[in-house]
Amino acid sequence: MLCGAASRFDNQLDYVQEVIGVKPRFGTYAAMNVLTLPTQTLFICDTHVNGNPTAEQIADMTIQAADEILRFGVTTKVASLSHSHFGCRPTESARKMAEARRLIGERAPEPEVDGEMHAAG
Repeated sequence: MLCGAASRFDNQLDYVQEVIGVKPRFGTYAAMNVLTLPTQTLFICDTHVNGNPTAEQIADMTIQAADEILRFGVTTKVASLSHSHFGCRPTESARKMAEARRLIGERAPEPEVDGEMHAAG
């Protein structure tokens, strides 16, 4: 479903629930944005729907996003972004991202996943 900026996302989420619902295996909604740049295409998952998702929810969202990205014919590589860089700051948030990465590896050996890491230009 494509949604624009014509209404609040929580209103759009109500329509998603009503018309589409969630996959039975997953129970978490997430938004995915596509950035088409001159040298690459980036898919950014869940930047504004879930305020503080669990590691399990992050894993589910990542697996679903990777499946959808493959439908675009794009080889999927996932970066689990965090304020920590491979354990340099062992905060609760960083540990959650590291746990999500572990869960993704168990549940879906593809795609390639790395993190938790800082976004770098």
